[in-house]
Amino acid sequence: MKSVLLFGPQGCGKTRNATLIAGALGLTKIVDDWQIGDELPLENTLILTNVAPNARPWPGEAWLTLMTYNDAMQQVYRPPLCIYHANCADGFGAAWVVRKALPNVEFQAARHGDPIPDVAGRTTVIVDFSYSREDLLQMAAIAKGVLIIDHHKTAAEALVELPHVADFEAYSHTPGPRGIYTCFDMERSGAGLAWDFFFPGQPRPALIDHIEDRDLWRFRLEGTREVQANVFSHPYDFDAWDKLVSTPVEQLLAEGAAIERKHHKDVAELVKATRRRMTIAGYDVPVANLPHIYSSDAGHLMGAGEPFAACYWDTPTGRTFSLRSEPEGLDVSAIAKLFGGGGHRHAAGFSVGYDHPLAYNAPPLKCFQVGDFDLVAAYTPAQAIQLLCAFTGHDAGDWDLDEVSEWTATELDRECFEEDGTTPAAPWRTQFAACVYPQYLGGWE
Repeated sequence: MKSVLLFGPQGCGKTRNATLIAGALGLTKIVDDWQIGDELPLENTLILTNVAPNARPWPGEAWLTLMTYNDAMQQVYRPPLCIYHANCADGFGAAWVVRKALPNVEFQAARHGDPIPDVAGRTTVIVDFSYSREDLLQMAAIAKGVLIIDHHKTAAEALVELPHVADFEAYSHTPGPRGIYTCFDMERSGAGLAWDFFFPGQPRPALIDHIEDRDLWRFRLEGTREVQANVFSHPYDFDAWDKLVSTPVEQLLAEGAAIERKHHKDVAELVKATRRRMTIAGYDVPVANLPHIYSSDAGHLMGAGEPFAACYWDTPTGRTFSLRSEPEGLDVSAIAKLFGGGGHRHAAGFSVGYDHPLAYNAPPLKCFQVGDFDLVAAYTPAQAIQLLCAFTGHDAGDWDLDEVSEWTATELDRECFEEDGTTPAAPWRTQFAACVYPQYLGGWE
């Protein structure tokens, strides 16, 4: 992390508060009373100076962050930030737990593809959500600390090397600087895991158990569907949820029965009206243009006997997909991961921009050989020639369309693997196979 050059007149308090400031900025070293001409540490150091900030140019300014004492103290007293999964009862339930456990926390809902929020100098708690390992390391470099409480399969796999803590007491006793710590458990939901983390050994509110029962798609508790239908009729608002948590489950169930009945009627009619087929990652699957409030039930309704099903909806910045599969279906977290998303084995999601084929319903990629050249992944023979020309510098007139041949899955299988059917024979061909034919997903490095 680059150093911070901190300006402040003599007697302002910068030396007295240097340790607090360094901790808030994620710096581990302090240099006091720096003067022009002194050596300038450029990494991980808080550098205190009485020199006026207009005495520029500063040596090494491109490698420094320049900050006044007043700005630095605002970083010291920045409240903790809780980032939670947006538009999700489990995510908001986890945020509600954090609000109950920690004072003066600010909250921010997050979706996959959103920019990283400003976490500089802040203790950051991420619940029922995560970022890529690279993004988290970037956040940890400027935050007081980053704690991830999550249960999504793709996130757990990506962050397996980061240190794990079991509960808040253990986290409170970790040595500083805090860095990144995780708490993952795929057998609990985000809200359930958050409660057990911050309130270990204390009975969960009944609503948290019902949230977990639905989020993990178990439905082992009586009335979970009705209780959750009631919850979904309320806004994601902390005051509203305070009342929901304190309401007896029997009352939530009774009030939610009619809502649940209407919801399933709507889902069935909407799926009937909007269902079509679409190719996603090489799989021909049923999809429906339905928003997130219908995606779980609609996805499972369409997914019977299919590899998976998808709902999608358009936003100002792109198209969001919510994937669902049945127990005998595919691991949709692996599908979502191909497009920068993630999730669970049977419930996952991702977003793409409007320049992506999935947003304008392009046909599936095919695999072509142009003349004697290597394979090209394209939508049409003409595009295969165009792409090869772009890569090689040839003219489009060097080939006729009758010189372009499409490779079938059988041909790819024969050419891409040894006789055992699993060992890649030609990595470049195996990669094209993975792009075009679903049976090769995950079969190459």
